[in-house]
Amino acid sequence: ALSGGPIADVLGRRIGIMVSCIIFSLGVALQTGSSNLPTCIVGRFFAGVGTLRWLVKENRQAAAAESLSRLTSLPMDHPSVQAELQDIRVALQIEREMGESTYKDCFRLNQNKTGLRTLSGIVILALQQLTGINFLFYYGTTFFAHVGIRNPFLVSVANTIVNMGMTLPGMWATDRLGRRPLLLWGGAAMSVCAYLIAILGVTTSVADIEPQRAIIALMCIYIAAFASTWGPVGWVVVAEIFLLNVRAKAMSLAIASHWCVLLFETL
Repeated sequence: ALSGGPIADVLGRRIGIMVSCIIFSLGVALQTGSSNLPTCIVGRFFAGVGTLRWLVKENRQAAAAESLSRLTSLPMDHPSVQAELQDIRVALQIEREMGESTYKDCFRLNQNKTGLRTLSGIVILALQQLTGINFLFYYGTTFFAHVGIRNPFLVSVANTIVNMGMTLPGMWATDRLGRRPLLLWGGAAMSVCAYLIAILGVTTSVADIEPQRAIIALMCIYIAAFASTWGPVGWVVVAEIFLLNVRAKAMSLAIASHWCVLLFETL
């Protein structure tokens, strides 16, 4: 994750994604075709559209206009397209005057609050993992079996469907309700569900049907709250808060914190 910053600055976002897809595909192919543990481990190791700002940064104005035109379904010479490109140019010029950046610059305490932005991104993606959502997706079947729920696999499938379905309302609400309110309300809803699940888990018997149904319902609400708030909104916030001159490096730090927390969760 930390290498993603320099790669994105040198190769660009689009080429960087293409290279990562090739490497990821190699890892998947090795895992799928593996007949022994070493090959599978090697495959697992490997498995670990151009952005407007980068195109403008590289002075590829025509490509930036074409990309924005496709994104907005408007002609390249449309006033809205040209106005947005001009805004990007102005912002880029201001950030260019700050000079090239290093990882140390990500934590500078200046009038642009660069350090606070970086720490905010790191904390947001770390908290996204600390919600415990991946516990349900990794160990949900085992958890449901231990609390006495019949057909735990089907319950896990239902939770996955809820996760997919509730992501769409989250995408809709992000711009309409705001990033911060969604994160706050989503965190509150997940906290309530987690406490109720814990209370039911220690105060009821695995032979009781009603508490089991309540746990399933609370799990679905928990996942729905995550999928419509912290799931998509966390990534949106992190993609928006960094200044362009440190964006790639700060983003790599935030993503590294995301995976570090996940590593401790799965150990």
